[in-house]
Amino acid sequence: MSKVLLINATAFVVLLEGAGCATIGTRPPETVSERTVSTVLEHQRRAGDPTADIQQDRNIVVIRATATCLQDDVDVNTVERVSEAKRFNASPFVDGIAGVTGGVLVGFGAAMIASPSTFAGGASPATANAPASSGVSAGAITGFGVAFVALGAIGLTIAAVDGFRTLGSDKSVVMARVPGPVLRHDRPCPSTPMAGGRVTLATVPPISVGVTNQDGIVQMDLDRTVTEAAPRRGTVGVLINGSPVGHVDLTPLANARAEAAWRDLNPQRCASEATSAACGALFSFSNSFSTGVHSVEADLALAPYRTKLAAEQKAQVAAAERAEEAIVQEQRARIKAAQVAEAEAAAEQARAQQARQREADVARADASAAQARQRAMTACRSQCGSACSGDDACQKACVAQKCH
Repeated sequence: MSKVLLINATAFVVLLEGAGCATIGTRPPETVSERTVSTVLEHQRRAGDPTADIQQDRNIVVIRATATCLQDDVDVNTVERVSEAKRFNASPFVDGIAGVTGGVLVGFGAAMIASPSTFAGGASPATANAPASSGVSAGAITGFGVAFVALGAIGLTIAAVDGFRTLGSDKSVVMARVPGPVLRHDRPCPSTPMAGGRVTLATVPPISVGVTNQDGIVQMDLDRTVTEAAPRRGTVGVLINGSPVGHVDLTPLANARAEAAWRDLNPQRCASEATSAACGALFSFSNSFSTGVHSVEADLALAPYRTKLAAEQKAQVAAAERAEEAIVQEQRARIKAAQVAEAEAAAEQARAQQARQREADVARADASAAQARQRAMTACRSQCGSACSGDDACQKACVAQKCH
């Protein structure tokens, strides 16, 4: 029996050692102390809205963009934070089995060492080294006891070591930057040239001018940038990255394009002929460049043509009104004819109804007269019958004479 116990105990310890020690985990860290090591005044800068200096010489425009700067003065504290993560046994079942079984083995082995004869089948001390009736000597029992104590001690040592590993905690020290209150807000700081700014004109749709260089400068020729044949006169907004920074004047460009267009026109021919062929181009010029250079000359040359157009338009309006009036009159005549036809149909229907009513009245009168004659004949015959007292010859004579 002792051999069986020794084999089972050895197998248990081998399995326990194969499983290894328990898993020791750590709980979420908790801050146990915090202290401010130092405080430094920092200037936290950020970009503000862009600004620009716009210089224009006729159609040449030079834009110098500047990136404005704003800063906040902030106290930044350097804080030392000490955190502690406590350890715990993540697999207590293993240590429990090791401790309990190890204690049992130690106790059992100590008992075998203290009283080997009890386990050897009651052999006397004098014969302690002799084989017992069970085939196991007292010396062997003592050896088994020592082995049990050693095996139990291994289990107890594993449980004790794991218990010792759970003591204490893991500490860590972290230095953190903690911004304090803002002492001064939005203080201006030195501006710098704005490189890479996207410049557009605030037209519909927007016109892309380009991107500022490393010095914050972009140059444009309005004659190349603005592709519209007849740009409006006046100023148009300039945007950098979508923010308005100023204006450029399109009036010089509009005047230059008006001059170029005027050179291809013949206002004298339009004034003398006053036809669409002679005045069409001038009319388009006047609509596109209604103000500015040559606008008055164009209006004077177009005056006869516009008078003629007004007269033609008036005649067309009058013709359209007459045609519309004719249509209205025709519709009225159709409506009136339909009303007359409807009235005649209604009258005819009424006459037919009256004729049918008269015929019905005549029929009813004839029927009533026939019924009256029949009643009179019956009464006359009855009187004749009463007067003749059943005499047929008398009755026939009476009826023939009186009942007509």
